[in-house]
Amino acid sequence: MRALRYHGAGRLAIDEVREPSPKPGEAIVRVVSCGICGTDLAIRAGNLKRVKPPVTLGHESVGYVEALGVDGDLKTGQIVAVEPLRWCGSCGPCQDGNVHLCVQLTLLGVDADGGFAPFVSVPVEKLHGVPPGTPIERIAMAEPCAVSLRATYRSGLRPHGSIAIIGGGPIGALAALIARDVFHAKQVFVVEQHRFRADILRGMGFRVLAGVEAVEAIRSETSWGVDVALDCVGTTESLALAMEATKSAGTVTLIGLHDPTISFPLQGLVLRELRFVGTRIYSSRQFSEAVALLASGRIDTSPLITKRVPLELAVDDAFNALARGEDLMKVVVRC
Repeated sequence: MRALRYHGAGRLAIDEVREPSPKPGEAIVRVVSCGICGTDLAIRAGNLKRVKPPVTLGHESVGYVEALGVDGDLKTGQIVAVEPLRWCGSCGPCQDGNVHLCVQLTLLGVDADGGFAPFVSVPVEKLHGVPPGTPIERIAMAEPCAVSLRATYRSGLRPHGSIAIIGGGPIGALAALIARDVFHAKQVFVVEQHRFRADILRGMGFRVLAGVEAVEAIRSETSWGVDVALDCVGTTESLALAMEATKSAGTVTLIGLHDPTISFPLQGLVLRELRFVGTRIYSSRQFSEAVALLASGRIDTSPLITKRVPLELAVDDAFNALARGEDLMKVVVRC
């Protein structure tokens, strides 16, 4: 079969590889689509040093059960979303129930062959079944949706509360949908400079702001700031904006990891009693919840998928296009 493989910094190729066969406790998933994530772009650039080439990328997979190496509730032909996380179960965080913080955490498509291929081998317990008849592309964004869902939970957003989301890329856009349609926030602001993404978000009914006017507008339309802000960018500038947009005694939640180290005004944290919260990926329960939200149609992610490319063209028409900064939101590869 053909697979999109990472061969070192700046080097992706479509290679011929052997089809996997199910080992005990595993299933073979026939991949229908797999989304491209910022992590994939970081790997391509050589910025994720733990990745050992060659490896098949892709950790946002959805498809059908092709073969099973164990009896259980899943059946061949069933639609499934692939949860890519693997944890050890024995370290301190795992013993505390925080398996997503495992010190030996690995990801399918990062540390092992992933979903940019027609078939992928997955532990059965990592497959989340989808109700029959569900349009399969509706589930294509389950993995990033789970990331945004956990971030919104961690923010402490309450029903009828207010939230400012800094960065309107896929994670920020999903957080906006979740805040409005799941948490029933009264006010949802998205700060996004990129006109193409901003237009998509406005078309979805969101209040989109940009530039230095963003904080002033948020403060004028709320009680001197939002209850919570979610920084989906992760730079010194985005964090400062999130802090300024948040009311005193509010919460700033950090999810973006653009810069490994950032600075922020410590006085603003102390004198305004702001609460800082970090958030990382998701739990299995939140992944299941994300799948259920998408399958039920409670959140509609279809406007966010702005390009679909076949596997054979994924390097040139998808990865290179994203690297060039073309007008795109979410790109999925059809395998």
